[in-house]
Amino acid sequence: MVLRPLIGSNTRFCLVRVLKDGVAFDPALTKILGDMDPWLLPLKPPEDHDCHRKIVNDSYYKDAVEYMRLTMQSPRYVSLAALHPLVQLLLIGGLVDEAMKVVEEMCNKVHDIKPFRIKAAMMEKFHHHNDLLAKCYEDILKIDPSCVTTLKKLIVIRESLIEMIALHVEASFPEPIIWKEFAEILILFFENADEDRMSVCLDGSGEEGSQQTYSVRYNSTPRMFTETSSWTLRAKWWLNRHFSPEILEAEMRNGTGYLEMMRLMSYKAACACRIYGPEFSYVTKVYGSRLVKYSNSLELFNFLQRHRHNWNRIYNLE
Repeated sequence: MVLRPLIGSNTRFCLVRVLKDGVAFDPALTKILGDMDPWLLPLKPPEDHDCHRKIVNDSYYKDAVEYMRLTMQSPRYVSLAALHPLVQLLLIGGLVDEAMKVVEEMCNKVHDIKPFRIKAAMMEKFHHHNDLLAKCYEDILKIDPSCVTTLKKLIVIRESLIEMIALHVEASFPEPIIWKEFAEILILFFENADEDRMSVCLDGSGEEGSQQTYSVRYNSTPRMFTETSSWTLRAKWWLNRHFSPEILEAEMRNGTGYLEMMRLMSYKAACACRIYGPEFSYVTKVYGSRLVKYSNSLELFNFLQRHRHNWNRIYNLE
């Protein structure tokens, strides 16, 4: 028996029974594998270490792993077909790192949805706090833009990222690059959020002989901004902290450099388009008085213009 880190934790440890050939029986890993999506791993690994030892030490299992490893050196169409069964064999044997490495190599080799789906499913279980998980979802959507399930998972991550940036905005006066990323993440979130924001209401008394009519209402604001009061309070506070006339005047007098000042104001105005709408005073003053006036700010002008043309006013607070 040896002491090893518990899967998915940097601080907790568990007792692991080491079998022959260095293969470890880890109860925590067995539980994680048992909870994996059936399409990826339909067989639930045995929870008994003796049964697990018989499987991984069986000559048929060893031969299968060896031959599948060799198959990965075959042409792409052959190695792609062998990827899934090899990953299953490696996971059952507790060889998670090797399984992930094989999948990564296949993702770099082919432009096919299968290895990216396998990679995402594994990262959800073993590296679910990894920043690369969002990138993995994006890679899937680039290959298959119609995948609703992956899009929903990406939206959940985006919501968390928006909240973290908002906390930073509350605690500091962010640099221009932070405001830019905030604006971009907001526009992506609004464009890709596929929440069911449409409701159908039945009008009329419902009495016999009366004609019933239906009305359809569509709410363009994602629920995260309306379900709690925290975002409403946040938006009200930011009016004075980041977007007041006094703040704008001070930014225009800022001596950190003309271009840096223009970046700060234009990126903040892009965020304000999303939160308060394109007619918000901070937005109109930056867009009209500064960006249009100076021709060498064309890139910033186009950036803000894109956000003004694709705006979503969350709050009407002016």
